[in-house]
Amino acid sequence: MRFIPTQECASVLEKEFGLGERAELVRSLMRQNVLPTFQTEAGRVVLYGDLLSLLPVIEGVKGDEAAVWFRDGLFQQSTVGRLQLTGGTEVLLPVSARTMDHAFPAALRGLMAVAQLGASGRQDRPVDMAYFSQSRLRTHSEELASYAGEQVARARRIADVRASQFANTAYYMGSKRALAGFLTETMAHVTPRNGTVVDLMCGSGAASAAFCRCWPTVASDAERFCTLLGLVQGGGFSRQKAEQLIETLLPVAGQHVDALVEMLGDFVAREDLLFHSDETEQLVADYKEFHERCPTYPNGGEVGPWDPVAEVRIRQKDPEAFPYCLFTTYFANTFFGLRQSIELDSLRYAVDQIQDALDRAWALGALVVTASAMATSYAGHFAQPPFSNLEDLDRYRVSRLLERRAFPITQEFCVRLVSLAEESERALHEVKTVPGPWRSALARCREMLSGRPVTVYLDAPYRREEYSRYYHVLETLVDYTYPSSVGKGRAPDKRKGERFSSEFFTRQQTRMERALADAIGGVLDTGWTCVWSYADAGDANIADVIRAVCSNRDCRVTSYATHHQHQSQGGRSPKEVTEYAVLFTPH
Repeated sequence: MRFIPTQECASVLEKEFGLGERAELVRSLMRQNVLPTFQTEAGRVVLYGDLLSLLPVIEGVKGDEAAVWFRDGLFQQSTVGRLQLTGGTEVLLPVSARTMDHAFPAALRGLMAVAQLGASGRQDRPVDMAYFSQSRLRTHSEELASYAGEQVARARRIADVRASQFANTAYYMGSKRALAGFLTETMAHVTPRNGTVVDLMCGSGAASAAFCRCWPTVASDAERFCTLLGLVQGGGFSRQKAEQLIETLLPVAGQHVDALVEMLGDFVAREDLLFHSDETEQLVADYKEFHERCPTYPNGGEVGPWDPVAEVRIRQKDPEAFPYCLFTTYFANTFFGLRQSIELDSLRYAVDQIQDALDRAWALGALVVTASAMATSYAGHFAQPPFSNLEDLDRYRVSRLLERRAFPITQEFCVRLVSLAEESERALHEVKTVPGPWRSALARCREMLSGRPVTVYLDAPYRREEYSRYYHVLETLVDYTYPSSVGKGRAPDKRKGERFSSEFFTRQQTRMERALADAIGGVLDTGWTCVWSYADAGDANIADVIRAVCSNRDCRVTSYATHHQHQSQGGRSPKEVTEYAVLFTPH
């Protein structure tokens, strides 16, 4: 594996290929991520193979023509640049850099690759068509025009995914929804039309949502709630099925609500009074009193007809004891209101009564999406509640808190299940699921997909953080086993093995890089191509991971990159990052 310092690229082109005066062009290609660069301790570098892949295009530039192509960083304010791919093909670059599409660099690289293979079917009259980022393609090649048309059509399919906010998946750190076009265009370079994509660490399922619009997709994750989120991004369901399911679920859930409310005495009535009270200082005092007196597990509280500690002890021996009350005992007045927790428990009970496995999985997936959307959490995760102590609450915060917790969970669940089902009707393929973690998932996929062309998408954690701590509420909703409850976030105790412990959770950068290299190597050992997604803001050094993979495996490496604004947690300003997709193809 050969890396070249960025400042030496022009001299390499001159010494090895006799191409002089290409420094400005190379810098422009780097700025726009057509030629990705990587940060190392010694400075920025590029993959030699990436530079070679652009050689035929670079050869076509003569002298100062580079300034016409990419002056001022690809796009100019007054002049449209022209990028000539072949003698009869050029891309007219748009005017404003603000219109840059995430998929543009990967799409352009794909178009270049087809042009370099020697596009056939020349026609006298050129095709003039809209391309990415308001650019235009002019070509005499039928083959290039057809390929570009497929690229644009694919991008439109991906852009249409999740048009409804109610069909969006759960909030998740590092969700790839905004990068779906870039990732899909990159995957298309190595995934044939009859291929299958394995989303090995699917997280929110946003990548699976894009991939299943083009290929049969398998979603896997060590967290069970993630595989459900992957499932409900795909095809195989319908609005009619969702409506029939709702008709079956609601009466069962309603009866369960009544049973729980009866057990809770007047606590639900007290919360209802708060919902309908005026926004005054008295409301703040009344809410604090309600919060302190309403008992939860394991802290207890005012004990009358409702003793959550005793109820949990019963259900730790028999999790299916009626009525279900996990959220009511653990998370009421922490991440959800009391009535909201009752509704979540009741819907969870109703879901367990569904006989059909696929219907049950879809209903549970929709419930996970609903819980994620309706929770009052800190920065969108569950590591800690939205306020540290009651003294942090003032009139504004209590008012906003009660406004959110007054919203009915059941109504939201019905809307989201129907919206997900409607989107499912537009998906080309179902998303199959395989339980993780990744080693066992690969072994299972090898059995399932034997003889098929497979591309594995690897979106491993970018941070050395314990993701299971951030999403334990959603995993608990799926497992529903009344675990221990520790810390402010009331998470299951990892020391007892109740919460997944990731190999990527480490304070040592080298250990994380080794874990990433092991996962990529595991994919290569199956004989499949691995597309690794990562960002320059991640804790691992991308170049070091690539070196580690190539040190003991024979593979070809190609990289793609795009600019992206990463939304940080806690409402902080977006951060400008470079997102990479690194392709490892076994020889």
